[in-house]
Amino acid sequence: MEKYSIPLAVETLLDGGLELPAGEVRLLAQGALGDLDAARISEERRLPTLRNYAALLWAAAASTSRPEDEIDRLLDLAEGLLADMESSGEAAALALVESAFEHRAGPPPVQRVRDGIVGPWDSREAPQSRRPYLDLGGLKVPRARGVTFEPHIKNGRLCGTVLMDVLDTTYMTLEVFDNPPGRTWSDVLQQLTQSLNRQGFRTEVTLESLCPMLFAEVPETDADGGLILHTDGEVAMQNVRFAGCHGNGWLLRATLFGYGVQNTPLDDRIHWLFTDSIVKSEDGRVLLEWPDDAQ
Repeated sequence: MEKYSIPLAVETLLDGGLELPAGEVRLLAQGALGDLDAARISEERRLPTLRNYAALLWAAAASTSRPEDEIDRLLDLAEGLLADMESSGEAAALALVESAFEHRAGPPPVQRVRDGIVGPWDSREAPQSRRPYLDLGGLKVPRARGVTFEPHIKNGRLCGTVLMDVLDTTYMTLEVFDNPPGRTWSDVLQQLTQSLNRQGFRTEVTLESLCPMLFAEVPETDADGGLILHTDGEVAMQNVRFAGCHGNGWLLRATLFGYGVQNTPLDDRIHWLFTDSIVKSEDGRVLLEWPDDAQ
């Protein structure tokens, strides 16, 4: 790869919609340029994917100001190689290898939450970003193509936002709570698990790259909180996953509904929307207000 500016590559990738925190894009770029430490950390964080490398190469091409005809020639060559792989079955074999790598037995996944490179961020530590955010005052959530936002109301109070169409048939709620000193997400996770178990619901706690997460099977409810029933009168059940993170005076909780609940490891898009969020607590209170420009 020719020499090019890593900051410029990062900005190009972010502008192009590669949904990774800027710190992780830099790790990917530095690892590709031969930085062994960055390459090792990138591998631990599972950043070296075909999609991420393709975006990185495109940023490199853009930042070196290659002529358009040369870029087109390279893309045509890559397209031809891909067609050869598909016809020979190599692509299917590669997919099997990647799948086996993702689900291989081994040590727990490396945690990628509030580690200095990714968030969720406290407002006093959040890095500067040109990304557009949905700004609720005490909570800022990154905007993403195709994702729409709705207010999340509980007991007549705004407590966060519902992110629709995060993935096909998947949506997510982000709720932020005032959090007393000393209370961690692990404490809340234990309390939530015990509460669901007492109600007779099936639960399972798993260690994911995002954080310890709770999988549960709970009754499905309508917009007014009423139970949804099947035609035979049985209560409809749904699968959900809970993730969370605590900060200085706040706790952010994500709840996943729909098809994405079944995905392991957790989809990068969900991970990014959660870890790039910013929370602001003032005097131990998180104050939220629904913005006029939500959509």
